[in-house]
Amino acid sequence: MSEKRTARASHTRASAAQAVRAQTETDKVRNEQAGRKQLGGKYLKSPRDLRNKAKGVFVRRWRDWALDIALDTVTDSPTDSPKHATLNVSDTSQFGVVLDFPLGTVTESFVLEHFETVQKWVQSWVEFEDTSPQSIELVWRQVSWPSAGRQMIPARVLVSFEGLLWLANMKGRWERNLALAKRFASLQEFTTRPVQTDRATASDESEASPTPNTEVASDPSTTAAPRPESTLSASDSVPGFTVDLWRKDLLYVLSKLADFDDSTVNRLFLAARWLLEHPGVDRYPRQLPIAGVDSKFVEKHQVLLSRLLQPLTGRRDLGFRKFDALLWVRVLDPDLGVGPEKCLLSFRAPLIELNALFEPGQVKSIVFVENKESFLALEGLPGTVALFGEGYDVPNFAGLEWALAAERQLYWGDMDVDGFKILALCRQYFPRVQSVLMDRETFNSFSFLAVEDPNVSASQHNTCPPLLTKDEAEVRNHLKSSGQRLEQERIAWNYAFARVKQVLNNS
Repeated sequence: MSEKRTARASHTRASAAQAVRAQTETDKVRNEQAGRKQLGGKYLKSPRDLRNKAKGVFVRRWRDWALDIALDTVTDSPTDSPKHATLNVSDTSQFGVVLDFPLGTVTESFVLEHFETVQKWVQSWVEFEDTSPQSIELVWRQVSWPSAGRQMIPARVLVSFEGLLWLANMKGRWERNLALAKRFASLQEFTTRPVQTDRATASDESEASPTPNTEVASDPSTTAAPRPESTLSASDSVPGFTVDLWRKDLLYVLSKLADFDDSTVNRLFLAARWLLEHPGVDRYPRQLPIAGVDSKFVEKHQVLLSRLLQPLTGRRDLGFRKFDALLWVRVLDPDLGVGPEKCLLSFRAPLIELNALFEPGQVKSIVFVENKESFLALEGLPGTVALFGEGYDVPNFAGLEWALAAERQLYWGDMDVDGFKILALCRQYFPRVQSVLMDRETFNSFSFLAVEDPNVSASQHNTCPPLLTKDEAEVRNHLKSSGQRLEQERIAWNYAFARVKQVLNNS
């Protein structure tokens, strides 16, 4: 029993001590806040505040500084944007003062009331000045007060670029990021090469053979692209190319590269250089024979490579061969079946192959269906082919001649804001398409199965899309205001199928 009492007493003393420490910290914070308030909100800045500020400035601006050096150019930013208005620099010393950090305004009344606090504050800056490098200058201000007399007060800190790196502890990160900027900026050299579109047709053996500097470097941050021998200007080979426009893309690319490991950076550079050396490659992304780069890598990083290379190539894409969309159709009339015995009734194929299946006028009716379950349930409709719209993929069917020529064209989608937006989109390519099972009567009959629409508040649905009929727009707006949706699969199948047949027969 005595051991339990001793343990409880020990726990009580520890809790009390913890409470005292917490109260002390609270009082300290309150006292600091009281001092700050008397300075009109401009509290006394500490060396720690300076370090935090330096780190924030570095994170915001390192890319601009790195590109100023890497591109070796004057930034054509407006003169009212001093952030970017830097000189043509080759080293960081010419950046000058990159951070002017005021330390707060000290008044005599505040000194007299908080003398010990001010004394410690001044001493902290004296110690900081003694230990900081020459790239950081502490500026002192002499004051003469009636009661406190003549005093030297720390006023501000002027920090050069090297000092900023020291304060933010970012020297290693800067050196790596600058190397990245120099390496990828060197790709600009390819804009002076004449475009040779026939290089992509060279044999795989010659492409796969490593050219100078294509092997994985031991220090991937320092390998640069070879300087081309051509003296053509950039405008001779890539019309419209300017370093300033490319700079915007490089800023984005650098922000991503900084988070990648050296191996990923090296492979990105190899892929970028290979693509510049082989414009108009006309292959699928996984077919590129780049030494040191696996087949899935380029496919995974297409967005980043596009952002980096588009200004250099003048192309809107990387020149890869595109996959043709496989469109799913179901023949609902056995007499329209495909094949020697008309046995193929459901298949996926590219648009060009679907166009060869029927002659215009051979298919009398088409039905676009948004969701797969309803699409698969349709059957036994004479002269009819069902097209799986798969939501917003309806435009993939644009150019399907026998579908455009069909006498009756129906669209059946979900009764929600997206469904009506897709209907309007479908009418852009199939102007005669008629909606089915998307009317007020159908909604009222099955409203007990309606659910909340999570997309109804999206900004893209703020306005009613064009190309809807008056009745369709009224139903759509009702769904928008009520926040409801009725999925097409929820409608009783006997009701739905009967309505589709009725509309087809009466169209």
